[in-house]
Amino acid sequence: MTATAVPVAPERPNHRPDIEGLRAVAVVLVLLFHADVPGFGGGYVGVDVFFVLSGFLITRLLLDERDRTGTIRLGEFYARRLRRLLPASSVVILFTVVAAWLVVPPLLFPATAVDGLWAAGWLANYRFVGQGLDYLASAGAESPLLHFWSLAVEEQFYLLWPALILLITRGTRPGARRRVTIVLTGVVVVSLVLSIVQTMTDPVVAYYSLHTRAWELALGGLLAIAGPVTARVRPAIGVALGVTGLGVLVATSVTYSTATPFPGWTALLPVLATCALLVAGQVADRRGVGVVLHLAPLQHLGKWSYALYLWHWPLLVLAEHAYSGELTVWHKVGLLVVTTGISAASYRLVENPVRRSPWLARRPARSIAAGLGLAASLIGLMAAAPLLGRSLGGSGAEIASGDVVDPGRLSDLLADSVEADLLPVGLRPPLSDARRILPQVYEDGCFQEYDEVRTPDRCRYGPGDDEPMRTIVLFGDSHGAHWFPTLHDLTAGRDWELVPFVKASCPAMDIPVFRNGVRYNECDSWRRNSLESIADLQPDMVVLSSSRAYDPVDEDGEALDGGREPFQAEGLRRMIARLRAAAPDTEIAVIGSTPQPREDAPVCLSAELDRISSCASRLEDALATDLLATQSQVAADAGAIFIDASSWLCHDGTCPAVIADYLVYTDGSHLAEPLTRWLRPVFEEALLRDSALPAP
Repeated sequence: MTATAVPVAPERPNHRPDIEGLRAVAVVLVLLFHADVPGFGGGYVGVDVFFVLSGFLITRLLLDERDRTGTIRLGEFYARRLRRLLPASSVVILFTVVAAWLVVPPLLFPATAVDGLWAAGWLANYRFVGQGLDYLASAGAESPLLHFWSLAVEEQFYLLWPALILLITRGTRPGARRRVTIVLTGVVVVSLVLSIVQTMTDPVVAYYSLHTRAWELALGGLLAIAGPVTARVRPAIGVALGVTGLGVLVATSVTYSTATPFPGWTALLPVLATCALLVAGQVADRRGVGVVLHLAPLQHLGKWSYALYLWHWPLLVLAEHAYSGELTVWHKVGLLVVTTGISAASYRLVENPVRRSPWLARRPARSIAAGLGLAASLIGLMAAAPLLGRSLGGSGAEIASGDVVDPGRLSDLLADSVEADLLPVGLRPPLSDARRILPQVYEDGCFQEYDEVRTPDRCRYGPGDDEPMRTIVLFGDSHGAHWFPTLHDLTAGRDWELVPFVKASCPAMDIPVFRNGVRYNECDSWRRNSLESIADLQPDMVVLSSSRAYDPVDEDGEALDGGREPFQAEGLRRMIARLRAAAPDTEIAVIGSTPQPREDAPVCLSAELDRISSCASRLEDALATDLLATQSQVAADAGAIFIDASSWLCHDGTCPAVIADYLVYTDGSHLAEPLTRWLRPVFEEALLRDSALPAP
C-alpha cells in the first residue's frame, strides 16, 4: 500500500463543473489504488491529474489578475492559499501524530512525529528523498503522513510560481503572456528531460521532487495561456478529445502498476489525457464525458477531494496498525466509505469556515499572520513530539568483539529463546539503536550504494603495511554485508586480509536485476569490476552471500516461469564458473539464504515487550527451504563450501526475533551486527572445517 497525490483545488474566478468532476475521478482512482482494489494498480496516476489541474488553474488565476490590474497582489494570493490549505492539513497532521502515539508500535512513533515536522514545514517530499524511500516499492509499516509529499510539491509551486510570473511580466503588459509562455516551455522541456533521466537513474528523487514534477504543472499553465486558441476547437472535436482523454486516463490506471517506471515518459499519457479533458470541458461542456463529470455525486466528491485525500491515507495506515494485521480489500473499502463522511464534515466545519471568513479575508495580513502562526505552532509541537515516545525496554549492554557464543550452548540458548516472552533488559543492541548500528563497511564508505560504480577493492581490512598471510573476499549485496563483522573478527585474529565487494541490491549471482522496471546497469558494472579485481587479487577464498529477494526475469525484465529456485540456482552456477575462470586456485564458499521474519522484527518487538515470542516466525515461512537445498546442491556440484546458517537462528521449526540477549534482525531481513559477531565461533567452524585454510 503506497501513498500518492494530493488533490489541492485552487480557487478560481470562473467555476467549471467539469474540473470538479475530473478532480473526483482522479481522487477515486487514487483511493481504489490505495485500497488495493484489483485492477487499479496504476491508480497513482491521479497525481498527474492534480498537478496539471493546479498548474492550469493557478496560472489562469494569476494571468487574469495581471490582465485586469496590471500586477499580481502576492499578499492576497498567499493569504488565500494559507486559508485554503493550512487549517485542514494542520488538523490531519495533529490527529495523525496523536493517533500514532496510541496505535503505532513505539519504535515507529518518533519517525512519524518527524514526518509530521517536515509535513508542517511543507518539505515532506524531501524528507522521503533523504530517507531514500522508494515510493512505488514501499510496503509494510509505512508512514501515515507519506501522502504529504505531493502536497509539499504543490505548496512549493504555490510559493514560487506567483513571484516568478510577477517578475517575468513586470513592465510588459502587452507581451506578458508571451514571456510566460517562453518560460513555461523551457520549464516543461528541462523538467521533463530531468524526469526521464532520473526515473532511470534515481527513481526516488524523480518521484518526489519538484524539479522532476514541474513540467506537469507547467504544461497545465501553458494550457491556461492557450485558452483563447483552444476555445476555437470545434465542439465535435472537443467531445472526441474528452472521450479519448478519459479512456486513456482509466487505461493507464488499469495497465500501469508499481513496476512501471514512473514518472518519466510514462507520465506523459495521464498528463496529456488531462489536457485533452480540460480542452473538452472548455468547448463541449455538458456533451460527451461532460455528462458524466457534471453528475451530482462527482461534483460533491470533487468539492471534498482535498479533505478526502488528506484523511483517507492516515486512516488506512493507522487502522492497519490498530488491527495488528493486514486489512482485506473489503476492510479498506469500508474505511474509505467512513472517510468520505469525515471528509464532508471536514470540508464544512474546517475548510469552508476558515476560507470564507470575512474577518480573515478583509485583510490579507491577518490570514498570513494566522497561517504562519498556525504553522509555527504545529512545527513546535511536532519537534517536541518525539520526546513523548514510550520506553522500548532494554538498556543495551556494551558490545565487545570478545563476546561470542559457546558453540556447545547454542542449541540450548535457542530453545530457551523460542519460549521467552520478556524482552531482555540488556538487549544488544537496544531496539532504539537497531537501525543505527550497522557493519563497519557502511561507516567506512566501503558499501556501494545504488548509484555508485567504482573500483571495489579500495577497502582492505588487514595487517596494514605487512604482507597478509591470507586474503578473503566477501562478495554480495547487503545480505553479504551483514556477515562482514563475523569475517572481520575472524580475519583480524589471524592477521589475514578481508576485502569486501558489497553493493546495494546486487546479488553474488549472475542474474539480471531490475528496479522499478529499469535494468540496474550499475549492478552489472559492479559485478564485472569485482571479478576483474578478484582476478588481480587471486585471493585464498571468496565468500558469496545474497538475499533471496530476486524475482526471475529475463534480460529484458520480463517475468520467467519456474520460480526463484531454478533462476537463482543457474545464476549462482554462472557466477561460480566466472570466479573459477578469474581465480582458478581460489576456494569458494556460499552462505545460504538466512531466515526472514514475517514482519519488521524491531517494530514488532517494540509493540510486544512482554510477549516477544509473538514476533517469532515459523521456519517454513521465514526460510525458502527449497531454495536453500538448491543452493547447497549447486555448491556441492561446483566443489564449493556451503554454510547453512539457519541452524544457528532457528530451533524446532521456530525462528525467534531475540536469541539470548541478542536482537536477531535490524528490520525485516538483515541480521543485526552484534548477533553476527556473537556467532563467529560457529561461523568459523563451518567456514574452515572443509577448507584448505588453517583451522583455529
